[in-house]
Amino acid sequence: MKLNHLTVITCSMKKIAEIKGVLGEEIPFEIIHSKLDLEEYQGDPNGDEDFIVKEKCKLAARTIKGPVIVEDTSVIFTALKGLPGPYIKWFDETIGSSGMWRILKDYEDKSATAISKIAFSEGVDQPVHVFEGHLKGTIVEPRGSGFTWTSCFQPDGQTQVFDEMELSLKNTLSERSFAVKKLKAFLLEKYSGNSKVNGSSTQNGNGLSV
Repeated sequence: MKLNHLTVITCSMKKIAEIKGVLGEEIPFEIIHSKLDLEEYQGDPNGDEDFIVKEKCKLAARTIKGPVIVEDTSVIFTALKGLPGPYIKWFDETIGSSGMWRILKDYEDKSATAISKIAFSEGVDQPVHVFEGHLKGTIVEPRGSGFTWTSCFQPDGQTQVFDEMELSLKNTLSERSFAVKKLKAFLLEKYSGNSKVNGSSTQNGNGLSV
């Protein structure tokens, strides 16, 4: 199967910039994006660790009716036995980075692990491929201008939180970049015979190229 484009589902311009930056110019088709607001799944009772991102990818493919990638991010606080995990978006929206810092302030162990799961599918009823990246760090008092966990997560070996970093640095060490690099290797191998479409594309209401 040849692809003309691949739609990244995200409402974050920072996220699309990071993903495009890691994928680079070698990918043999155009990378576009859609701000499609997907349902937030809450986990699988059967214990499939990839359930959330797989279901988001299937829903996106049915809506877009074409090839898509989606991401699901988790942040695990060691002291909280895995929380907030996949509920990090809810933590961001309710208590923000300052609230997360206050929760951990009195814990001696402030270590955390950020996990990015990137899912890709060629379209409706096609297989979903999942690529995962991990990054260990420490939850610190929020810095920078952000409200979310990225303003209080300082990767191990670094002196800056994510929100203070230049994109070029973040693209070398973030959990998302590790997952996207695995996706990139997969795409280059699978679609090496693809011819890249020149020019730009716009999107209709469903994120389709027109």
